[in-house]
This record gives sequence, structure tokens and C-alpha cells, in this order.
Amino acid sequence: MTTSHEFPTPSQILDGKVIIPIEPQRDWKTYVVDMADSQDHWLSYAFRGFEEMYRQKGKIDHFVVIGTGSGVDAIGAIEIMHPKRVTVTDLAPAILERARENIAIYQQNGGKKIPVTFGLGSLCEPLGTDKADVIYANLPNLPVPPEQKVRLMEGGTSAVFFDPDSITHVPDAIERNLLSLQHAFLLQALNHLSDHGKVVMSLGARMPLDAIYSLVLRDMNRISVSFA
Repeated sequence: MTTSHEFPTPSQILDGKVIIPIEPQRDWKTYVVDMADSQDHWLSYAFRGFEEMYRQKGKIDHFVVIGTGSGVDAIGAIEIMHPKRVTVTDLAPAILERARENIAIYQQNGGKKIPVTFGLGSLCEPLGTDKADVIYANLPNLPVPPEQKVRLMEGGTSAVFFDPDSITHVPDAIERNLLSLQHAFLLQALNHLSDHGKVVMSLGARMPLDAIYSLVLRDMNRISVSFA
């Protein structure tokens, strides 16, 4: 049986590079970036995951976004989860710079002015020895075709594909179900969690539920998966 809860909702959100105030009693999901139908957009599900995590944990000191893209996921986390600080990472320099610009615009236009650190690199590598209370990721599922590998650092390409040569020792069942990068991410992320930290991961691809359970089962108490 499912239950519903009332959660704090954002007062504003970034649409492209424009701050849009959210009117009281309006559904915040309708203001997420580049949506035709908000309920079919991955950020809608991610934000629901943030709300549930905030309900469970309450106090969040450090929130991390792995592979942020535009930075909107980080802004949503700031509005929903109220962390004391945020770390934003991405593999592509141009993408990380876009996120930096978007978050700066958000903070300059009434957004919460908490410390935000930007890290360039693969998966959790930019975190160094830092720990987090919540680590969130929405990662690509598809190995990049050889002819597109030189374009992997471009925005649209890096959001869809990953370089399979960058990860090793992936179980066959995980690789077959297009969860190789998620597997590598979880192995790293679990070493960067605080004592009661948790991972939130969005999966936009279609794969058998047993494949997902095999990915997270051993650490189910520390991992939350949202389905888009």
C-alpha cells in the first residue's frame, strides 16, 4: 500500500536560464526545464526522490550531484532538501560551466546562497576524500559507438553515451542490461557516503527489475532508485 506525504516544495526553479517563481499551491513539476509534459520528465521523478529523502533524513549537510548537466537537479535539491553545501560534478568542461552559470543566476535572483563546489571528472573522482549525506546521479546507459567517441565530451552525446573503456570488471548480467556505468558509480559512491549517507539514482532506460535489484540489493538500505 502506498501513502502520500506533504513535503516542502521549491519557491522557484530554473527554466533554461530564466528563474521562474512558483506560485503558492501550484505544482512545482510544471516548471522543470524543457518539459512538454512534466510528469514524463526525468526531473519530476528525481525531485520526488529528493522529497522522500528529505522526509527520511531531515537534516542534510552535504548533497552531491554526479553528472549534473544543466545544474537544474542541484537547484531542485537546494530548494527541496535544504543542504548546507552542494557539490556539482560533470565529465565535460563545457557542461560543468553551463551548470555553474545556471546556479549563479539562480543564486543572484533570490535563490539560496549556500556554498556550491564544482568538480570536473568521471563519476565520484572529483570528490577526492570528501563525504556526502546524499549522492545523486542520472547517468547514461549506452556504450558510445566508436565513430562518436571523439564527440563524447559534447553535451548531447555525453548525456546519452559513456565510454565503456573507462570502466572494467563489470558482471555480464549488469553489462547486458546496460547498467555498467551505474555499477561503476555505485562502487565509488558507497565509499563517499557519510555514516548515514544514501545514494539516489535515476534510471531512464528500460531493463528487468531483477537486473536493477541485483545492482543495488547488497546495499539496498543505502540506495534509492527513482524510475523515469
